Amino acid sequence: MAWWLAIMVVLHLLWASLGMALLIRELNLSRFAQIIGGLAFSLSGYLVARAGFLSINAAVAWLPWILLAVTKLVKAFRPVAGDPLLAGQMNKSGRYQFISAFSLFVVALAMQLLAGHAQTAWYSMILGVLWFFYLAILDPWLESRRPAAKSAGDLEQAEQDNIEAGSPASTKKEFTPAYWLLISFGAAIVLALTLAAVQLLPTAEYLLESQRSAAVDYEFAMSYSFWPWRFLSFLAPGLFGSPAFGDYWGYANYWEDAVYMGLIPFILAITGLFTRGRKLPSGTMVNARLVWFLGLLLLTTFLIAMGRNTPIFPWLYRHVPTFDMFQAPTRISIIAIFAISILAAIGADSWSRPHDRQLYWLRLGIMAAAAITIGAGLALVLTRNLSVDIRPSFIRATAWLGLWGVCLGLLALKAPGRKKVRALDWGWWHWVVILVVGSDLILAGWGLNPSVPLSVYKDPSPAAGEVHLKINHGRIFLGAADEEFLKFERFLRFDTFMPFEGDEDWSSLRASLLPNITMLDSLPSVNNFDPLIPGRYSSWMDVLENANPNLRDQMLNLMGVKVVESIDSSQAYGIRFDSRDAFPRIRWVGCGKYAADADAALETVLSDSIEHESEVLLEQGPGAEPPYCDSDARAELEIQLDSASKTSVRVSSDSAGYLVVADVWYPGWKAYLDGEQASLLRANYLFKALRVPPGEHDVKIVYQPRSFYAGIVLSLTAACLLIAIFVLWTRYRQSNYQET
Repeated sequence: MAWWLAIMVVLHLLWASLGMALLIRELNLSRFAQIIGGLAFSLSGYLVARAGFLSINAAVAWLPWILLAVTKLVKAFRPVAGDPLLAGQMNKSGRYQFISAFSLFVVALAMQLLAGHAQTAWYSMILGVLWFFYLAILDPWLESRRPAAKSAGDLEQAEQDNIEAGSPASTKKEFTPAYWLLISFGAAIVLALTLAAVQLLPTAEYLLESQRSAAVDYEFAMSYSFWPWRFLSFLAPGLFGSPAFGDYWGYANYWEDAVYMGLIPFILAITGLFTRGRKLPSGTMVNARLVWFLGLLLLTTFLIAMGRNTPIFPWLYRHVPTFDMFQAPTRISIIAIFAISILAAIGADSWSRPHDRQLYWLRLGIMAAAAITIGAGLALVLTRNLSVDIRPSFIRATAWLGLWGVCLGLLALKAPGRKKVRALDWGWWHWVVILVVGSDLILAGWGLNPSVPLSVYKDPSPAAGEVHLKINHGRIFLGAADEEFLKFERFLRFDTFMPFEGDEDWSSLRASLLPNITMLDSLPSVNNFDPLIPGRYSSWMDVLENANPNLRDQMLNLMGVKVVESIDSSQAYGIRFDSRDAFPRIRWVGCGKYAADADAALETVLSDSIEHESEVLLEQGPGAEPPYCDSDARAELEIQLDSASKTSVRVSSDSAGYLVVADVWYPGWKAYLDGEQASLLRANYLFKALRVPPGEHDVKIVYQPRSFYAGIVLSLTAACLLIAIFVLWTRYRQSNYQET
């Protein structure tokens, strides 16, 4: 598993690079531009620095493929000049292109949704819709490729050509393509959503049950707003240090604002903005409108990404749906990274050797870049010998900036002349540029994804044995303050990836049993480090954090906490594990009480009005049966099976009562009493309970989520439809090949 996760990180970067290169090729740019754009995108700081954030990179890798499919889809409705298609009636070649593009769009979008990062998928959807409407409405290149009937005679001839091609005449032919294009785009989105329904429906259910069901807190949403000073990292990525070197000192964590795309691609992107495609060979899809569109994307995206640093995102948070669902506004900068990659490709195909006055300024720039590198070296000596207070990261970053600046200047001096650029010649110079760009990006990202020995995962935690002896079918709990310290001040620090001092190593992190590391040792934990958690669980933990000692003990008892972890520098690994008594996770209670709603239940459970040893508080609406109540009732419980998705208990009791399970109540859990489905009640605000009559009974509590099974049906249906489309595509391809 560990090996495959590491391999998948690399494969996703390669997939992102290939997708971006193919998209640039679809814009009819050269192979050189494709490689530059692909490298700038896939090895950008946004992707490389986040490589350990598996779901983000898995989702981002599909972004260029989605836009490639959208481009192909629009072009399928806008054929080459001379092909009569006023009515949108496609010949076999056009149908083949359409089916191919449609299928790619569905698969790429579905795969991105299945990658599991909703925020990235949503931003990709926004970009996909904008890209679609640009190509379908604003792009004059496609319009110029569309045949036009300027007179009645031309229109009659076009209609006759359509008839001869097997397309029936229609009085509304000139409007049909736009309608079909929009319908096809919408149908592809719906089919992709349906194909991913097996994951989307349970996720939607979880979202509705989560602490984000309404919106995230304002302060939480504004966390990780793009720090304006990090715009300088487009030129020098390590200006504010790097956790790879253990000296990061900028705002928040390094990877959220990582945007470096290589000095040469960045300068080429600026060049692409200014030239607006004027120096490109004829036949490309690049024009002034595309450049302006990309520039507008770039500007708008970063204004939003700055979050709390401008009034734009706060306004969007309050007035526009979905902006209040996510944290880290800086993550929308992936749209800007895409725009810069395309602009860099445009600049690459526009790159030619300077002349006249430009040559003078280029030589001056090379000298300035060399002076910067030399000056950085002198500054390093001064800081060591004269104790000058300059951040080492400034010196290191400035030196690299000067070095890559010199490389850029020398490459510009040897660039092909304008005539050769227009002919798109390929030679040694192009390979050198690619080598320099690749080296720049690899060195900038080196160390941002440190590896650990496989033994860290395979070997048990040094503390697991002790905790297993103490936990006795209960749970372990770590207080919020201690958890925060262990995570972000001791182990998962923002300033360095290697926080260990002295004899400490990665085994110290395993010994900490931080959530959710406990899963590696099969230790049940109260804590959860997931970004989405059930809303009631979140409220419960908030109360627990601020509870007085007596109430805290009561809540820990209800959760079955038998081990409390805390920081103690005198103990091994600086952590102490204390045993405590608690209610069993599965227990019998003879007396039930009712609460009208969730608020009343939480208030009552946290009060002194209920005896938790013998009573359970249930949520039941008006008209419900009176609760059983025999505080002296006893029962024998034989746990026959207890797994992640099923619990089976044999209950033997002389009187009625309640089987209480200290697991979070959640939709999809079903209770069966002697094989017949029974009502699974909310107990003590957060947990589950089942009403059991006297006698001997077999009780089963099983996770059978309707959302998952409904998702399977929808996904299988969409998959069958997609297979049918593929078969149709294959037939058209074979038929077209035979005719050719």
